[in-house]
Formats: sequence, structure tokens, C-alpha cells
Amino acid sequence: MVQIIPAGNQYSMAGANFGQGLSEQIPKEMEHYRLSQGLKTLGQKENLSPMQFATEAASVYGLSPEQQRQFGQLARLQAQGHALTNMNRSASDTTKNFTQDKSSQFQDYLKDINKNDRKIPSITSPEGLNAAINSYVSPTDDDIIKQGANLFNRNPQFYENDPQKAIEHSRRIFDQERVRNEDLIKQRDFQIGVKNKISQDLKSQAGKLGVEIPSDVYSDIEDKAINAILPKNLGGEGLTEEQSMKKYGKMADEISRDYKSLDTLGNYSFIAQNPKNARSIINNLQEKFEERDDLENFGDTLIDKNGLSAPYAYYLANPIRKNKPLNNFLSKLSDINKSKDSDPMFESVKKSNIGKNPEFETEKIAPMLAEAMGKKGSPLAIYTELNSKGYDGDVYLDYLVKNRKKLNLTEKQGRELDKPRSWVTNLNDRWLFLFSGLDKLVEQE
Repeated sequence: MVQIIPAGNQYSMAGANFGQGLSEQIPKEMEHYRLSQGLKTLGQKENLSPMQFATEAASVYGLSPEQQRQFGQLARLQAQGHALTNMNRSASDTTKNFTQDKSSQFQDYLKDINKNDRKIPSITSPEGLNAAINSYVSPTDDDIIKQGANLFNRNPQFYENDPQKAIEHSRRIFDQERVRNEDLIKQRDFQIGVKNKISQDLKSQAGKLGVEIPSDVYSDIEDKAINAILPKNLGGEGLTEEQSMKKYGKMADEISRDYKSLDTLGNYSFIAQNPKNARSIINNLQEKFEERDDLENFGDTLIDKNGLSAPYAYYLANPIRKNKPLNNFLSKLSDINKSKDSDPMFESVKKSNIGKNPEFETEKIAPMLAEAMGKKGSPLAIYTELNSKGYDGDVYLDYLVKNRKKLNLTEKQGRELDKPRSWVTNLNDRWLFLFSGLDKLVEQE
């Protein structure tokens, strides 16, 4: 007997429902998969403009109009974020370059100072001076628009593709430039005020102490006093104005005392001293002046206040024994063309060298002597030594004058060549050299 199952049986109904569910679920899963893949592909694309992003989003299968709108807003925000990041990087690079440029300018500034024999930079900055000289000039509307166009073309996304925003940014940049220029000028005015105060305080202190030194020496001390108030990381000493004034006022006083001691050389009280003690005083003062790189003033003071001739004054200021190549060359140089009793100040000459021509012999050794002199040797000291040995010192100095550029003489050496030289015997020279026991010009070591 055949059993007939009614159409409404529960198993048949479950199967029918399951089949219907699959037919509905599979297309939804496929749509979800396609949407997911489309968004994934879109997310991997970089550097899209808002328009490109919106176009790509619209092509993603299954993306609703509301979702497309939201993605468009997201694209604009993302583009602005990238633009701002790029601008920050650009600003950072600009700041870095600006810092490097300013550092380079400051180093050039120091080089220029050193060329002028100044070793201490001023507390006033080159930037402030540049701002004062090249004062700010307000831009025209055309200037603002041109700069705005350049800003917009470089980074339109940052300005949301709105040129007017770039122009407003341009206007703000010019305003900031004006404010910075004004600040630099104010800073310079303040720096000059501090500088003037220190200068006045130091001058007052020097006056109280009775300081008497050459103007160039005082100027160097003043520069050091001003520089001393800068922080240590800027090359200063971190002193207050009061501390700087006292420290460098004391330095000026000590140097002034050295000059006053130098003034006594050659007077009767000095001549009456023991020769050994006299030499010690002269050598001690010469060492102090040499430490300060002030030997030119040492020589000039002996000329102006002690009455020595320029050649003898510069011989004392620049002892030949302190220049080893020069000392070695001259110490081995035989005396010529002098009789045994010609001059009690210097050594006698060997008989075999009597009768030689001083000019000819000097011309022969001039190039080698100039090389031995170098940048530190004194032309006038050499002149004095050559004459003492019977050579012609004028021939040597003439050689230096004719070859000044070729030999690349220093400014100090060049100034020595312009000092007057007398044919008349200077009694002050003889008194100082004879009574102090300075009867041997070249001291071999």
C-alpha cells in the first residue's frame, strides 16, 4: 500500500525555507564582498585629489549615495591634512636653511672682524643692523597677489582650492615680516643701550684708576668687557654689567702699569741699576706685551717716550733669539768690513772678512733672510743686526719694499718699513744698550 505524504509536511516546509534563505543570502554576501574589495582597493590608492577620490568612490559597487557624500567629505579633510603636513615640512626645511644661512652669516661676520685685527664680536647682531639699514617697505596689492598665487600653485589643497585663502595667507606673511623687522630694530636698540652702558662704566672705572694706555689697547679691552655679558654658549662669560666692568677695569689698570714701567726704560734711575737686573726688567716687560700681542705698541712707546730710534726700539720689542729660524741664520752669519775696534757695542769682525762689499753681501743673503724672517720676524730688528755685523740694513729693507706683495708681508711688517731711520747716532740707543749690558744682539740658544 502506497503511503502519500501530505504537501504540508514539516520536513518539506523546512527544506523549502532553507532553499529560499540561500537564494536570498548568497547575493547579499557577494554584494558585501564586492563592496569590501572595492573599498580596500580605494584605500590603497594614494595622493588622490578630492575630485579623483570622489570619482573612484562612485565607481565602488554597492556604495550608497549617502556613503559617497561622506567619503567625499573625508577625502577633502584628508587632502587638507596632507597639505598641512607638506607645509609643515616645507616650513621646517625653510627654518633649517634659515638657521644654516644665519650661522654662515655669523661666521662670515667673525671672519670680517678677524681681518680687522679684532678678536671679539659685538653683542649687536648682523640681523639687527640689516633690519635697520634695509627697513621694511609695505607691499603693494600686486605684491600680495603675486605671492598668494605662488602659494596657491605650490599647494592648492591646503587652501581648499580657494585662491582667496592663499591671498589672505600672503597678507599675513607680509604682516609677520613687518613685525619681525620692527622687533629686530628694537632688539638692536636695546643691545646698543647695554653696550653703551658697559662702555661708559668701564671708562669711568678706568678714569678712577688713572689708566693710561693706547687707544687700540683700550678698545680691545672694551670689546672684551662688552662680550663678557653674553651667555657662555654664545661665546661670552655670562657676567653681569658690574662684574664685567670690575674685571676688565682691573685688566686695563694692570696693562697701564706695564706701560708706565716701560716709560722708565732709558732714564737715569734705570741706567743706574745692575745690568743683569736691567736686562731682566726689559725681558719681563717684553714677555707681557708679547702675550697680549702688543709688541708694536711696545716698540712705538720706546720711540715716542724713551727717545730710542725705531730700529733699536723694534729690536728690543722683537728679540731675534725668539725666532728660531731667523736666530739660526743670523748667528751663523760672519761679520764683515769692520775694524777690530770699530764699535764697542758689538763683536769684532774676523780679519778674513775685512774689505768685503756690504751692499753686495747683503743682496746675496736678502732672499734667504726674508724666508727666515717669516711672518713673525721684525724687519727693523734685522736691519739693526745686519748693520752691527757690517752689512747694509738699508739694502735688505729695500729688498722687502720691492718684493712686499711677493713675500706677502704682514701689515705690521709693512708699517715697520715706513718708520724713519736716521744716519745720526742716537745717544739714547747707546745709553740703553751699553748700561743695561745689551751688547750682543744675537743670543744663540
